[in-house]
Amino acid sequence: MVSVDDDAQTCCHQKSHVNFEPLELEQVDHERAVRRVSRHLVALFFLLAIICYLDRANLAFAASQLREDLQFSATTYGLGAGVFFIGYALFQIPSNLILVKVGAPLWLGCMLALWGAVAALCAFITSAAQFMTLRFLLGIAECGAFPGMWYHLSLFLDAGELGVAYTGITTATALSQVIGGPLAAALLLLDGTFGLHGWQWLFICEGIPTIIFAVVLKVYLAPTPATAQCLTTQERVWLQKRQDEAIAARTASACHSSVKGGLLNWRVWYLGLVWLLMESALFGIIFWCPQLIEAGFYGSQDENTKAGIAQGAAAGGWHDSKVALLSAAVFAPAAVAMMINANLSKHAQERHWHGCLPVFAAGICLELMPVAQELFGFRASFLLLIFGAAGAWCIHGPLHSWPATFLQGNAAAAGTALINSMGALGGFIGPSLIGFLADDNDEDDYDAAMMALGIFMMCAAVLMLGFPEPAVSQTAGTSQGCEDSSSKTDQELERQPMLEAIPWEPHYVDHRL
Repeated sequence: MVSVDDDAQTCCHQKSHVNFEPLELEQVDHERAVRRVSRHLVALFFLLAIICYLDRANLAFAASQLREDLQFSATTYGLGAGVFFIGYALFQIPSNLILVKVGAPLWLGCMLALWGAVAALCAFITSAAQFMTLRFLLGIAECGAFPGMWYHLSLFLDAGELGVAYTGITTATALSQVIGGPLAAALLLLDGTFGLHGWQWLFICEGIPTIIFAVVLKVYLAPTPATAQCLTTQERVWLQKRQDEAIAARTASACHSSVKGGLLNWRVWYLGLVWLLMESALFGIIFWCPQLIEAGFYGSQDENTKAGIAQGAAAGGWHDSKVALLSAAVFAPAAVAMMINANLSKHAQERHWHGCLPVFAAGICLELMPVAQELFGFRASFLLLIFGAAGAWCIHGPLHSWPATFLQGNAAAAGTALINSMGALGGFIGPSLIGFLADDNDEDDYDAAMMALGIFMMCAAVLMLGFPEPAVSQTAGTSQGCEDSSSKTDQELERQPMLEAIPWEPHYVDHRL
């Protein structure tokens, strides 16, 4: 079996047909092959994304106990939550370039093991300095995960297939909160077991499985189409041939094919600004949602009681478990809304309005939260938070599918990493700003913070609507000396799924011999 795979891979890279005649490759069920390899990749990467966000955001569920046990102010907690993204932003592009050199199975496996170890060590912090240091290291360990997944998917899938697969994976960003809520609720009930606090059990029990999954990923993730064991030998040869032809066309093109081309492309910086604003809001919600709910339903942490109800560590694990379960209710609709909007955008082949409208509506919801709480109580404000989160998460599909329409090759890897790095700065700004505003007001008042996040969202929505998407002819390279796509009829271009009208897609490769 190994020798057959090696022969197949050699055949693909040398563009020869020694093992299979063209007729045999044409008989391969292309849709079935893509569907099988997509299931293989999406399943592993979906689990990776779930683990990534569980480790990244379990701090939110631990926050109430942790802040009380270690006497952290809201500002200290917010900075610790946000400093993660400083390490994340600084090392993301180098990490992504190393992944291109050594391959996703090895690099992602190593980084996964590192961040699992760092996440577990967070259970033993005793000072603000240790808290900041471990959060910074965790950001370094996780920085290459999502750009690395995107790059590895591009080795197997064309742009249309890539957009759908990546959207399915990023659903984990909301679903992880749905899973993380009940999981955190159960682990926080271990408060006092073997002398450990509930928040310590949370970090330990969510860090160790991450290390185990690192081994699983290294063993089962296929490095290239030619080595994908989920496919038949003929399917592997066909898929590798298709991707090799795409790479050859991409290499022949001079349009934004270099790392420099991706980093200097103004559209990359434009989308990076949109993502910075959105990540400020998204991670502000993720890291502060449990404390926002606790303050609304039970009173702020600065109050020892409200109507005789104890809080934080003083109330024991069950109190924090209830807060964690309520937090999960915020993100369940967000996961559903995200997938629905991505599919609507794909079928309509439109991104501007599908990105703008739900995000702008989400911003309005956050702006109205203080008013609703004043007039109708926190239950009304809580409903607006749910609707706001659902609208905010809708941005993933339209936004993340745009770079593939004007970037390719190394430029795509670098450009996507730059967008994510700028978004990571938003991940620092949002949580830190909420902590500062909460300390600046009495009794951890989050009204000003929610209104600030609402403004971020509405600004991002306006920028989404105004994004100047490249024309098909520009994307195909006719305006920049690249491959000419003028030979394609209007009907052929109309049949292209969203994201596929770019020169290095296999649809533009002449398969005739």
